[in-house]
Amino acid sequence: WEASTAPPAVAEVGAREAGLRLAPFAAAAFSELGSTSQAKREAKAGRLTLNGWATEPARRLRQGDVLVLRAPPSRTHEAREATLRLAARMIHDGYTTLYEDDEMAVVHKPAGVHSKPYRGAAHLEAALPALLGAPSGAPDVLPAPLAVHRLDARVCGLLLVGKTRSAVAHLAGELAARRARKRYRALLLGPMLDGLGPSCTDCEWLRPLGRELDLRALGEVAEGEEEEEASGVASCAWAVSAPIGGRASLSEVHVVEETPHVQAGALTTVDMVPCTGRRHQLRIHAAALGHPILGDDLYGMPGLGAGSHLYLQSVEVRVRHPSGGGGGADGFVHVRVPEAARFARRRERARMGWEYEQRLAAASEPSRRAMWGCDGKGGDGGG
Repeated sequence: WEASTAPPAVAEVGAREAGLRLAPFAAAAFSELGSTSQAKREAKAGRLTLNGWATEPARRLRQGDVLVLRAPPSRTHEAREATLRLAARMIHDGYTTLYEDDEMAVVHKPAGVHSKPYRGAAHLEAALPALLGAPSGAPDVLPAPLAVHRLDARVCGLLLVGKTRSAVAHLAGELAARRARKRYRALLLGPMLDGLGPSCTDCEWLRPLGRELDLRALGEVAEGEEEEEASGVASCAWAVSAPIGGRASLSEVHVVEETPHVQAGALTTVDMVPCTGRRHQLRIHAAALGHPILGDDLYGMPGLGAGSHLYLQSVEVRVRHPSGGGGGADGFVHVRVPEAARFARRRERARMGWEYEQRLAAASEPSRRAMWGCDGKGGDGGG
């Protein structure tokens, strides 16, 4: 992947486009741009100009206006070396490519790095040219691959990537229309098998989910599996529709297992499915239930042995392929990964800590009974 050295691209605003804002018009007019957000970045960088002048992405256009998109400067040797170093760091931290063709890719982003540009910090998108295969000869191929959505810097897991303008538009449309399905694995604080806390009593934004349909949609019950063989634990599931920022939102929460924990009572392993795409949606909804995600210092409780980790991972994505010919036989790209090893390690440490406390309590019981004369050998001789 190398930046284009082609001459500037030019587009003129016609009568039908008059009144549109600059960024969405440019995204549709220039195949080099993969999305409206990319057009905004080019305008802010001064490479997308209006009538020869830099302008704001929200500027409304008039008939006869001329937009010019200049190609990014050629990548220097130093820039290529920086990209390779960043790619090596990503691989070391756990990056993998799970699916790739000429139009799109599904990659696993490691925790601790942003998905897209953010305040000058290192981000996965900058390393994608070195991590993915060479660009195809498609007429709308992008100068560099684009992440179609974001994962928080502290969240690891599956990320959709577009390699052509049409693929980015298709994948973004599938996400916006809620036709793409994503599943996350998380560790929540507190026991949930016996129900939720009193703060959730009579909540209008909370309702239980049916077991069979939801489990099969998540892939937790294989086709033909007998109902008795499926664990009853997974029957604990809820739909959470607490508004976020005044906007409607919806998440599914499915309990997988519960592990005793000394301070929190339990660590509950759950699968979470975001049905809408609000910022920090799963973290906010988990906190609304009274069971914040382990390691969430923004909406939950810091500490409790989480270290710097946020125990939230994108583990499954299913989306229709941009051209319908890639992916599986049904035309969908469906990728699943196991939870990160640190999830099992954290559960084991919680279990060991709880067992240690139980042994300690059992060992101290005879001493307390003897102190109060309740050791079963009589009291002070009276009676």
